[in-house]
Amino acid sequence: MSGTRPALPRVALYARVSTTGKGQDVGLQLDELRAVAAQRGWRLIGEYVDDGVSGKREKRPSLDRLLADAKRARFDVVLVWKLDRLARSLQHLLRLLSDLDAAGVGFASLRDPGIDTTTPTGRLLLQLLGAFADYAERGFTQSCAPPGLQSPHRTVGFENPTRSVHSA
Repeated sequence: MSGTRPALPRVALYARVSTTGKGQDVGLQLDELRAVAAQRGWRLIGEYVDDGVSGKREKRPSLDRLLADAKRARFDVVLVWKLDRLARSLQHLLRLLSDLDAAGVGFASLRDPGIDTTTPTGRLLLQLLGAFADYAERGFTQSCAPPGLQSPHRTVGFENPTRSVHSA
């Protein structure tokens, strides 16, 4: 048995608020994230903060830097306060998680129970989430008629929209 201990996982924190000065404080997220990282024995490598940046924007300065650093293997895990701090749409979230996974980086969300790819259960939960998203997207796409194609069947309770109510 060698006397060396395994290296502590390196963690990057990501925090975001969409507005500044209106009761939202990125510092509150960071305080809680730092405490949890320390509690888990993770070594804090960096903090990536998008302060005053909407989560609807897929391109954000600190998020882009975090992804670039993930590809450079600067950390092992990304920890966020809540999923909606990272992404506002399921598709964007799944793309980000896929990018992190491809870089060999784990992901954990503090306020979303079970979302933690550093555990087998967390990986399973995210796989299920991705499967549901894929199913929903494919199901909706396949069930939609091509544009301009009208159904030959009349839906019960609806009249022909080209016929006037007053014409008889």
